[in-house]
Formats: sequence, C-alpha cells, structure tokens
Amino acid sequence: MANKRSRSAAGVMVKPGVPALLVLPVLLLGIGCAVKQHGSDGAEYFPGRAWRTSTPEEQGIDSTPLLRMLEDIRNNGVAIDGIVIVRHGHLVFESYMAPYGADTVHNLKSSSKSILSALVGIALRERVLDGLDQRVSEVFPEYFTAVDDPRKKDMTIRHLLTMTAGIEWKELSPEADRLWQSNDWVGAAIGLPLTDAPGERFTYSTALTHLASAAIARRSGMSTRAFAEKYLFDPMGIRAGLWRRDPQGIYWGGADLFLTPRDMARFGYLYLKNGVWNGRQVVPQEWVTESTSAQVKTEGWGGIDDYGYWWWIDPVAFVAVGLGGQVVAVVPDQDLVVVFSGAVPEAVPFSLFRKYIAPAIRPAMLPPNLASQSAISVLERELEKPPPLRNPPIPEGANPISGRSFRLEPNPFGFTGLRIRCANARSCSMVLETPSQKTVLPVGLDGRYRVSSPTNFGDVPVACKGVWIDPDSVNLTFLLSLVQVGEPVHMEARFTFDESRVSITVVRKTFEVTTMRFGGTEAPDP
Repeated sequence: MANKRSRSAAGVMVKPGVPALLVLPVLLLGIGCAVKQHGSDGAEYFPGRAWRTSTPEEQGIDSTPLLRMLEDIRNNGVAIDGIVIVRHGHLVFESYMAPYGADTVHNLKSSSKSILSALVGIALRERVLDGLDQRVSEVFPEYFTAVDDPRKKDMTIRHLLTMTAGIEWKELSPEADRLWQSNDWVGAAIGLPLTDAPGERFTYSTALTHLASAAIARRSGMSTRAFAEKYLFDPMGIRAGLWRRDPQGIYWGGADLFLTPRDMARFGYLYLKNGVWNGRQVVPQEWVTESTSAQVKTEGWGGIDDYGYWWWIDPVAFVAVGLGGQVVAVVPDQDLVVVFSGAVPEAVPFSLFRKYIAPAIRPAMLPPNLASQSAISVLERELEKPPPLRNPPIPEGANPISGRSFRLEPNPFGFTGLRIRCANARSCSMVLETPSQKTVLPVGLDGRYRVSSPTNFGDVPVACKGVWIDPDSVNLTFLLSLVQVGEPVHMEARFTFDESRVSITVVRKTFEVTTMRFGGTEAPDP
C-alpha cells in the first residue's frame, strides 16, 4: 500500500503532549523525498507476535550512527528505556536499558491521546458517536442543566479533538490536581470556567481527552478498554497492560495506558499503512488522513504551529508524544516508524533522532557493516543485562548499619521510617515505613537491579540497585538507583550515615530534575 501522502522536507518539530513548555528541535534533518522499499519481496506485510527482522543496512540505514547513539546513552547516563526502529516493515533496531526488556510495558502518558484518537475514529464508523459536530451536552445532558456559562453547550466532539473547547486549563497545576483528586472527573471538567468560546483558541488539556473516553464508554455501553480491545488491540495482536481509571471506573482518556515499545511500533505501523492491518481496515482510512493533518493552529504553543486530532503535525511526520519522552514518530515518505520510551525531558528523543537516526537514513540498501552491527549487539546486551560485579565492594562499616532503624523527618514521600538489611554481599533490602504500611524493596549490590512486586510500591514494580561509596570516608554513604518500572521515573538517592543520623538526598529524573533533601535519626527498636 502506498504511503498516504507526501510531506515536505525538514520543519519545526512537534511540541509533546505534556505541559513542559519546551521548544523541541527539528525532528528530521536532511531527510527528503520518498524512497523505494528494499530488502523484501514487495508483498504487504504485517507482523504477528514477532516482527520480521533485518540488519539496518538491508533497509537503507547506516548502523554506525546507531552505535554512536547507544554509546552516547551509556556514556552520559541518558534515561532512555527503549528504542525501536521499523523500516520497510522490518524491525531493524531494538534496544532496551535495564531493568527494561522487550516485554516490559511502559506508561505512554500523553501518547495515549493518539490511541484515543483512533478509538474516536472507530466510534464514528460504528455510529457510537453521531459525528464530529455532536455536542458534548447531548452525551452528558445531566451536567448541562445548570451550567455557569451557556457557551459550554456549544462544545462538540471536534472541539475536544482539536483542544479548542475553550475550557481553562494548565497541565500539572494545582487546578488540574484538584480535578484528578475529585470523585467525578467528567463533572469537574465540564465545571471548569471558559476562557474562550468553543472553537476559538487552542488550549492543550488532558481533561478534554478524558471527556472523549467517557463519551465512548457511555455511548457504546462498554468500557473504553473493552471497546479498544474489540476494535483496535485484538485485531492487531496488541496486549495492553495497566490502564488506570477514574473514581467512576472510566479509563483515563489522556494518559496512563501501558504498552510495550513493540506494540507502540505496531500502532505507528497501523497509521503508516493507512489504518489497515493484515487486510482489515481497523481504523477508517479517511480518519487516519484527517486526524494526522493540520486541523488547528496552536499559536506556536511549544514550538509547533499545527495540531491534528490528538496528533502533533510536523512537515515530514506526525507524532504521538508523552511526558518523559514516550514517542511514536511516523514518517510516511521514509516508510519509517521510530519509538522511544524513557524518563527524560521531551526534547531528548528528538535530539537523538536528529543527531543519530536521521543522518543514518539512505535511499537505498547499503553494504553490510559487520563491525558496527557486532558492536551494537555487544552494547545492547550490556545495557539490557549488565554483567554482575564479581566482588562488589562492601565496606566494613556497612555491617553495623544493617538492621538499624531510623526515624525520618517530614519528606515529600510521606515515609516515616527507614531500615537497611544486608543479607549478603550481592543483595540487601530497604524497608520504608509510612504510618499505615511497610514497603520492602529488594536492592541488588552486584550491579544488577532487583525488582519488587507491584503491591510493594503503588501499582507498578520498583527496581533497585545500590552501591556503597566513599568507603574510606568518616561518613559511610550508600547510593541507591531506583526505577518505577513502566513509569517515566528514575531516582537516585544518597544515604549518608553519621553515627546516629542519616542524611538523604533524592534526585528525581523525569521531564525535569527535582532534588529533595531530608534526614533522620536512629530510633530504638520497639
């Protein structure tokens, strides 16, 4: 199937579907016109549970810049969790960083919005929704009997899709927190004040995507997840992980859907193929074209001028982007899909793309590059499964610390107590207490992560590894690396023990770096 349209050469890169106001770099630099497919028999291809694979060179990609990208990630400690590159229907590059692997699901954050866009297109085809100009008040009449502003009755499904409903909103703000902490997200969203008449101005709002999820659930008679599984996920072989819900059980429309990077690539490939999957029109072709075309001007919000229906529109690509660098970039003229997952500022994946991936793309098959391909394989294994340390350093002063309890000062995490238990030289456990529960985190001391069960730390697993540092110092220090597996959250915590006191510095890395400091004093055992 031919690509649905041609886009011009390089242009300004998209603003991610998250609140951080960053001007992102150009997505594609030096990538021009469409290329002929190489390395296949030309037949239409769709992956089963596994993708067909190929060397990068067989699909016109130089593997040397890809090797340099992995070296950059390793050498600079870049918190990229996974990268998948698909060209001409072949998986040509796939790399994961511990504790992640091919089967680890990741929170898409606002990339979930682009998947919800596909569900809206399907809902229109299935006559679950009456049309783009259907008023939101027709779906939720009980919320509009006494609205504070009569203009709210003019809000339509189209306004939700283009972020032009006129509702006042700022992502990651106290006002947004109040909505997410309410018992009725739909009512709270509709109750927000208007700053503009519907249709007048672009205002990015996750609250609007949640209204669309609620609309699909109400009009279809099934949950948004059940609707997605029936019409989108199951036909494509996608196995969704966690998908969080609001207090009324409505699946979050704008975030918190968990997929593997491979399944993120499947979704991008579906759109690359005009909504067709294995001969079935999963998403209407007209919807794919319309939703990934410019529908509204963003007035330069975040450095991009054009927005579709929950897709960010670049001159050469359309992109789903979420908090922490969750990216699905579809480049039709290059028959290319690129996926990133991680816990980084949103500009980082696009910087890696511009610096390493774009310069690697060629219009034709390349000669084999066995040296780079071999080096990539070695480095991928090192990043995903680091070799264990044979003799991890355990200073003599660590033994007396094992088992001691510390009462913590007030801190942002709500922890009141700390205890480290060292069973052997290869692993230990960290016990964190709150007034209501005790969390036990296994910690690898051999350079490898140990992973907790999801019940120990919210609804996702936690992976930890640690090392004792400054063994000759007067004050013993333990450095902990912690990953909330699947969430765009990486942390480093430094515990410095000084006689009967512990000083703690936590650096939280997501779309921004946050440093928190607090301490604690030794507490007698009860």
